[in-house]
Amino acid sequence: MQLKIIQSRKENTEMKKASKVLALVLAFCLLLSVGAFASGEASGEAAGSFAQVDETHWAGDSLTIESVEIAEEYAEYVDSALFGSISKIVYDGGEIDVDYTAYTAVLTVDGVQVDLYNAENVTYTGDVEITLVAKAASTNSGSSKFGDDAGSQIGSIYFTAAAYFDEDGYAEESSVEAAQGGAVIDDTSVSGMVFDSEGDYFSAIYAASGEISITDSTFTAFGKGGDDFSGFGIVAVAAGTASLTIDNCVFITGGALRSAIWSGGTSTVTVTNTVIQSYNDEDLVAYTTEDNYAVSMMQQVPFALGLTGNIRATLVCGSGNGIYTNCLVASNGWAVLSTDSGSGTLVATDVTAVLGVIEEAQEGAEYDTTATISDVEYGITLGRVGEMSGYIAYCDGFSDYVYGGDWYAPDYLIIITGGSVTVGASDTSRFYGWSDRIGFMSHGTTVNTVLDISEADFDITDTFVMIKSGGGNGETVNLTDVTVNLTGDSAWSGSLLSVIDTDDLGGGPGATTFVIPYSDYETYLASPTSGEGGETVLNITDSDLTGDVYDSVGSMNGDSFKADSITVNLVNSSLTGVVSSAYAAHCDEDGTLLTGDMTVDSYGRDGTYDYLSIGRILNFAAPTVSNPVSISLENSAWICTGLSYVASLTIDDASVIDGDVYQDGELVELTAGTYENVVVVPAGADYEQAVADGVAAIEAAIAEGITPEDHSDLVANTDMGDMGSSGEASGEASGEASK
Repeated sequence: MQLKIIQSRKENTEMKKASKVLALVLAFCLLLSVGAFASGEASGEAAGSFAQVDETHWAGDSLTIESVEIAEEYAEYVDSALFGSISKIVYDGGEIDVDYTAYTAVLTVDGVQVDLYNAENVTYTGDVEITLVAKAASTNSGSSKFGDDAGSQIGSIYFTAAAYFDEDGYAEESSVEAAQGGAVIDDTSVSGMVFDSEGDYFSAIYAASGEISITDSTFTAFGKGGDDFSGFGIVAVAAGTASLTIDNCVFITGGALRSAIWSGGTSTVTVTNTVIQSYNDEDLVAYTTEDNYAVSMMQQVPFALGLTGNIRATLVCGSGNGIYTNCLVASNGWAVLSTDSGSGTLVATDVTAVLGVIEEAQEGAEYDTTATISDVEYGITLGRVGEMSGYIAYCDGFSDYVYGGDWYAPDYLIIITGGSVTVGASDTSRFYGWSDRIGFMSHGTTVNTVLDISEADFDITDTFVMIKSGGGNGETVNLTDVTVNLTGDSAWSGSLLSVIDTDDLGGGPGATTFVIPYSDYETYLASPTSGEGGETVLNITDSDLTGDVYDSVGSMNGDSFKADSITVNLVNSSLTGVVSSAYAAHCDEDGTLLTGDMTVDSYGRDGTYDYLSIGRILNFAAPTVSNPVSISLENSAWICTGLSYVASLTIDDASVIDGDVYQDGELVELTAGTYENVVVVPAGADYEQAVADGVAAIEAAIAEGITPEDHSDLVANTDMGDMGSSGEASGEASGEASK
């Protein structure tokens, strides 16, 4: 079987508008045998009637729903609770009483699931069926990791799927046959499913346990997902101890939190030869009463990460495991291969992962790149910074392993808050990564995270690795047989490694505005620390790299920071660039220094700065305060391209420094050994002039800088219900964001 993706317009939901025509519709090159589901004819009723078929099924070829009643105790809850709390359906021919404590009512039209919980005075024609699905696994989404009180508005939610599997295998009473699209299903497998959902919260596959294989199937789902921490509303879900294998399938999803594949509990999802495309809900204004969401659902990525977007194409939570091989996975916002809140494993081998859009390649069309899956060539249009936003993968206590493949992102390839990340070659290819902004970003307070990269090549616009010091975290970055091409020409571009004071100060979900403080150069020079911080170790082996290394901790957060240090170890390598302690401050999109506290707002209201200003800083080589930088060379070379303040320099007989080293203002005749508290300038440069020019550059940037407008009033407003569709509200700024 060959799967084909073509352009199409998905109609009859607010998500499916003309600008999203790139949403993919699926066509099979095989003969499908679609069994007739319960209908008026099956019950002996005349054509055109809608009538009861058995205790849990009603069917016909026309249905007008007059009203739907929600159980009284849930009437004021959020939509995700209403979905499973229907108590009565009134239609033109009668009524259906639903025992909502035991059943969820699901409506399908021509095999397509559509919303029922909010239906009123609407007529459907075609093969129309209502199924009462026995409630099975549930979760209380209010048990959020963010500790808010949203649980009082969510209640218990029940997972509802076209095909539901429990410890006994396929659970017919908890499945919706009318939505299975001609699939062949038994206790351990699903094949040939053509799933289509134009409603909210409905899954195609839910596996609570057992070993289940999904093959040769297509899944299209547009609508809201409910809670991607629990898997509610995700298309294919592996929970508990389930093992779910997916091969030769296509997923197209759209809407907030409407992910394609989810793994949680201790489950494992193994995905091969599969294509996934997920789309943002571009009309969403997150965390408003209008959208009837509660904060704990994390309706969009916390923008304090320097991101925007509301869908993760795939997600692994808890102690789950996600294993992807030879796949093409794309999202146009937030994330592609995400993890969250756990200690599981993500493995991606020969995966093309894209923040962008894909389609089956059309003759004569122009694409940024292409990928071939199951002998089908796909055209890929990459998201550029400011046009799309998101990261490919996350690591927050997980173990992420990436082997081979090509990854493309407008903002970050991987964000790290804990655990370990390994990137390297597969059996068939080196890894390639492209980012229009930052390659890898680490933030948070977790100690001793590891980023291990080998046999890999990168094109990065601004900064290869950015580490945000949040309270004494220490990172190890290993680069072995790596190439990095820093392509940007902006004032803030060109860093191989930049360690900064954290500017992730915006709180968790629901916070839409916060303030990043400013400290001037004099404050930086005089700032005490609040304690010892961590050490970032950059090990470069068998690589020739160009880019600057800066530690600017102590520049932006006054006396609230902890001392941080960088140690650079070169082995059989060369480094061309500045290696120095630094003073840093944020700048605007033109590279002009911001000389005052800046208000960052996820909705970009007038006079504020948007998510792209987070992490956008200017580094200036400056005397060491509590941010020492050391460098050690073993059979290596450092080509110094600018003023560098170095706390410790160690060199062996086989190494060279293309630059002049000064200690206490005196030129040093270098031999093998260690030199403390030195200043290094480009070879032949005048030392005193270089130091003076360094100070003058800082003073000029400050003098020519602009003072941001004061919008602290926005941060004080925490009433999200006042925002409405215009986005006129904000959340509370407190603490660091969690992904």
